[in-house]
Amino acid sequence: MVMNTIARKDAPNTVWHITSRVNWRVWHLRTEEACQAFLECLSGALKRFFVDLIGYVVMSNHYHAVVRSPDEEVYRQLTGRRTRCRHFLPWPSSHPRSTVIGQCIRELQLSVGKRIQKKLGLTGHFWEGKHHRRRLEDEWALVTAVAYDHRNPVVKNMAPRPEDYPRSSAAWWAGSGQAAVPLCTRSDFPFGTTLERVRARVARFQLDKRLDDVMTVFQKSRLPIDSPKGRRYLEKLMREAGIDPLGDEPKTTSEERGTSSVFRSSTSATRSR
Repeated sequence: MVMNTIARKDAPNTVWHITSRVNWRVWHLRTEEACQAFLECLSGALKRFFVDLIGYVVMSNHYHAVVRSPDEEVYRQLTGRRTRCRHFLPWPSSHPRSTVIGQCIRELQLSVGKRIQKKLGLTGHFWEGKHHRRRLEDEWALVTAVAYDHRNPVVKNMAPRPEDYPRSSAAWWAGSGQAAVPLCTRSDFPFGTTLERVRARVARFQLDKRLDDVMTVFQKSRLPIDSPKGRRYLEKLMREAGIDPLGDEPKTTSEERGTSSVFRSSTSATRSR
């Protein structure tokens, strides 16, 4: 998924979609020990910066996460000019690096890299450049991002269903299991919606196979998904495929949620390579 890395300005109570890959795309996260180390570091970084986790998935060589920045009061304390506690940001509010989400992900990736490289006896850069992050502006983008992340293991043939993959939050969202890292259950859920409503929509949308074909076609366009043009194009593809992230009821039965005829020709060539 192409992301615009220009608009990275952080703010209180904002929701972000995070993606980062291991250097050279090596499968350093594929073992259970490495995954456990990642989840422990993730939990520690979230607590240190008071960031809420909404969803995540850990793949063999990359991860996705959807996070929410702290509320205004906590955010102001974290980015305050006089703050010098080791748990808070070392930069004044005027500094370009003074973003809570940016420092949280930096803390996470440094900790993960040190632990796994020490175990494997490696040196050098563990992650492939800077992490990618984009701001989610509404419930449509939130449901799409979480469902897209949860479908990654299904697309890679690592699990038959999103909730069957133990290294993600899909089972929690589907109501069939627990997440390894506590997820956001605050009453003031983003975008003026409720957790129950978003949970029902994510649980339904992450089972729709047509989302895979939509995202395959969209990725070939190389449009930033958080740009107005990219958003319009993605919405157009979803309409053509007959899917809606905010639809309360699916338009087809679960047995009919196969590849849409609109995308069969374009995706078959990609998958045959």
